[in-house]
Amino acid sequence: MRLALAIDGGNSKTDAALLREDGAVLGTARGDGSSPHHLGVEAALDVVGGLIAELERACTQLGLPKPSLILEPGRSLTARAGVTLYTVGSVKKSADSTTFLAVDGGMSDNPRPALYGARYTAILANRAEEPSTGSYTVVGKHCESGDLLIDTVELPEPRRGDLLAVPATGAYTLAMSSTYNAVPRPAAVLVAAGETRVIRRRETLDDILALES
Repeated sequence: MRLALAIDGGNSKTDAALLREDGAVLGTARGDGSSPHHLGVEAALDVVGGLIAELERACTQLGLPKPSLILEPGRSLTARAGVTLYTVGSVKKSADSTTFLAVDGGMSDNPRPALYGARYTAILANRAEEPSTGSYTVVGKHCESGDLLIDTVELPEPRRGDLLAVPATGAYTLAMSSTYNAVPRPAAVLVAAGETRVIRRRETLDDILALES
């Protein structure tokens, strides 16, 4: 019998389910409440340990021999390898004391927060050593109520032109991106050993209009 491991990367939980070849769930294990791209080593080991315990319980209950368990870590390998850089466009305080920080991207380059509430954090890359002075809500430029990248993040007082760095965006962000609202996709730059190389050029309006007749 073949067994598969399915990991749900939700934002209020991290669930791992042991699936039989026919799709039947043999057991589940729950993580510490973090999305996989934010899991630390200890939390990840807790999930794996709980999964192994469920595997042993299910096999004993069903009278099955204990199989070898192979874990495919998925986006945990690539998520933290990517960082998205945005330029701060404006900062605006609303009537309910929420301060919005608008950037030059949003749900077109990272739809995950809008689609299923994926959580991220951020720093001001050009002022990373400065202490935080308040909480900010990071929003995009797409004129949509759902274009919210980060619900709350502590930052130094941001200014127009600052660089906002959002870590752990190496998985499913650029791959899920679009040209929604005719916003071109950003460039992708490989950084290694102090060297940089553009591996995907920035899209232009001409690229978007090229398919129009």
